[in-house]
Amino acid sequence: MTDLESDVKEAVERLIAKNKFMGYIESVATEGENTVLVVKTKRPAGIDFVTSSITFTGGRITAFEADTEHEDYDVSYNNNWKEEYGHPKDIIPGRIIENQDDLEGVEAITGATDTTNILIEAARIAISYMEAGDE
Repeated sequence: MTDLESDVKEAVERLIAKNKFMGYIESVATEGENTVLVVKTKRPAGIDFVTSSITFTGGRITAFEADTEHEDYDVSYNNNWKEEYGHPKDIIPGRIIENQDDLEGVEAITGATDTTNILIEAARIAISYMEAGDE
């Protein structure tokens, strides 16, 4: 990426944050049979966007990775969290993949509801984009 592209990207991200956009597609790439969308979403009071990489194969989500590094979780989550439960960034994408036909069926993780919701929103944005391409 050139410095100019980097400057433009930063300016667009500032504009988006200023105008209260809650989610957008950052990039779309075709890798063989796969379409990979990078989607940015954030919670209403959030400062930082969560970046999700969502892979579609044959019109279905087949992989979903999220960078939730800047997400924080409420006291009930932090007090009750145990490593064997897994981390929301690892659990929620699997739930989204399983329930992609009805995202209302994705069970939120208590104490990580905002993270759950923004990852579901990333999936909705990606699914809408893919469905629009089929028209």
